[in-house]
Amino acid sequence: MSRPPDQRGRYQGRWTRIRPVAPDDYPWLFHVGVMSDVGNRWRLHGDVPTFDAFVAGLLAGSLATFVIEDREGVAVGMAQLRQHDAISRTAHLSAFLDPDHEGLGWPLEGVALV
Repeated sequence: MSRPPDQRGRYQGRWTRIRPVAPDDYPWLFHVGVMSDVGNRWRLHGDVPTFDAFVAGLLAGSLATFVIEDREGVAVGMAQLRQHDAISRTAHLSAFLDPDHEGLGWPLEGVALV
């Protein structure tokens, strides 16, 4: 169970916390989302956009975008609520983890916090 957000908008779980994405996160998100194997599985499906196109596309159609951090504040992934449809009350949940944190289990707590 998560606690209410702190003054910076971060939600805290047992192992991870999430916070709204900030412009300082864009280089890291680009590196992990495009330049690693994550790009083949995430919503880009292997496309390799320019940095500017990546940033523009990252937030387009997004209702909420969060960076997943470990307890020390190190970014380990990203979770995003996209394509919200208020009429049908549905949305897509898109997420990825840094390859160094895949398969560990605990980083997925950050996705559940969304």
